[in-house]
Amino acid sequence: MWDSLESIYESAEKDSDCEAYIIPIPYYDKEENERLTKLRDESNLYSASLDIVSCKEHTVDEIDPDIIFIHNPYDDGNLITSINSDYYTRKIIRDDRLVIYVPYFVSYAADPDVYVSFGISGVYVDYVIA
Repeated sequence: MWDSLESIYESAEKDSDCEAYIIPIPYYDKEENERLTKLRDESNLYSASLDIVSCKEHTVDEIDPDIIFIHNPYDDGNLITSINSDYYTRKIIRDDRLVIYVPYFVSYAADPDVYVSFGISGVYVDYVIA
């Protein structure tokens, strides 16, 4: 799902005042009883030309970014996947840091007078780009 964040990363890379990092977070599949099963690490699926930062070697707080973009809220409210709880949005959001959710879908209504909304239960973000 990197394509939902790729253009944001490319813009940040072009900005001389910005340091951009890509930190893929491995995720677990969940069974219906919320038991975590298979761990999936997709770090190797990124282009070799990208400088990937390992979440096993560096924590988010160690890097201390001003803004974090996420494309999928893997928090405990997600029924089919989850990440290590250290990376839940409620734990990475801070007063001095923005967390921005860029959903991997488009919410659309053909009639401009119809407003489309969606709820995000249990996800703590400052902004949603829809």
